[in-house]
Amino acid sequence: GPGVYAEFEAHSGTPRGFVFGTGWARARPFFLERADQFRAAPPPEIESGDYTRAFDEVREFGRALSATRTADQTHLAFWWKEFCDSSMNRLARHLVAAEGLDLWAATRLFALIDAGIFDGYVSVFENKFHFNHWRPYTAIRWAENDGNPATAAEPDWDNTHHHTYAFPSYPSAHGTVCAAAMTLFARVFGDDYTFTMTTPEVERAGPMSPRVKMDPPERSFTSFSSAAKECALSRVYLGIHFRYDAEAGNELGRRIAEHAWHRFLVPQASASTIR
Repeated sequence: GPGVYAEFEAHSGTPRGFVFGTGWARARPFFLERADQFRAAPPPEIESGDYTRAFDEVREFGRALSATRTADQTHLAFWWKEFCDSSMNRLARHLVAAEGLDLWAATRLFALIDAGIFDGYVSVFENKFHFNHWRPYTAIRWAENDGNPATAAEPDWDNTHHHTYAFPSYPSAHGTVCAAAMTLFARVFGDDYTFTMTTPEVERAGPMSPRVKMDPPERSFTSFSSAAKECALSRVYLGIHFRYDAEAGNELGRRIAEHAWHRFLVPQASASTIR
């Protein structure tokens, strides 16, 4: 029915009936007490104005040949494609060296970031299968039957990515885990921090597709929060997420990171000060 996730095996490159990520919600998290500890608010109703605006945005900005999407938006769409467990660890290595962190501080940073990313995946996939929300690829092609008179179907619509991941859309996993990592970086170094990230190359479409070099390979930011927002919105420009997926993912990632920061791996008084 309208709004419900449906697979397109030809577009996802997976066998009929295959859905990725169902096991994540059964994984044991590091910081969270349980997978459903943080529940995102529901996505907009299909008949609502919020849904219509998000639908129109991804249809135009995320289409394969878009006259609306800028060259920079196309660049960032692909540049952010790398899985966050790779890109965030590369950034962590850069920050450890740039700030001269000692062994203890560096170890703590990597533990926070990687456990935060892991818990982000646990939480977001639990949310995804709870809401079971459809992808833009499905929504735009099937809009004639969605019950919303303000949406227009395009049966041949394709996205920038030429690929749709084989799992539900809401919230964005990329937006979640990137925000979890960036929020923890902000807690360690302060949010207003100027830095440059490097992504040398990415897969052109889905997993194991041919790789393309990024030109340029660098993007610069003035805060960790602005980087998290750009990361999440990159999925709109790829045409694989609605804006509300991205925003809900960012919020979920922030909640996970704040929970971790205040409760785990908190520095203790040194032995010399204990009485």
